[in-house]
Amino acid sequence: MSPGALRESAIRVSDCVTALLQKQPFFGSLVLRLPLRADHTRKTLASDGQEIRYSPGWVAETDAHLIETAMARVVMACALKHHTRRGRRDPERWQTASQLVTHALLRDAGFTLPPEAEAWEDLSVDFP
Repeated sequence: MSPGALRESAIRVSDCVTALLQKQPFFGSLVLRLPLRADHTRKTLASDGQEIRYSPGWVAETDAHLIETAMARVVMACALKHHTRRGRRDPERWQTASQLVTHALLRDAGFTLPPEAEAWEDLSVDFP
């Protein structure tokens, strides 16, 4: 990816953070607590609780409202401390459970989820 395209993706991410602050201040303020970093190894966007890493290519090809929803999802997972509670459980299954739980919370907060997004109602990521 060219330096110009990388810069454009960073600007787009910054614009999405601003929009999130305006539309959903709670989630926007959570995003502001984590540094944002381009990461070409990512498929979409993720957080380890220390930073938010995003794929510049994904950012360039994705609608802004979906980027905002993805940011809200990862910071909600951080707020729920999903990144600290996995323990020895399978990482892929834990990630899926985290998404199912946070999708329900985001939908209830007024976010529009992608059509393929599933959500668990009234369950915890720790559910056996």
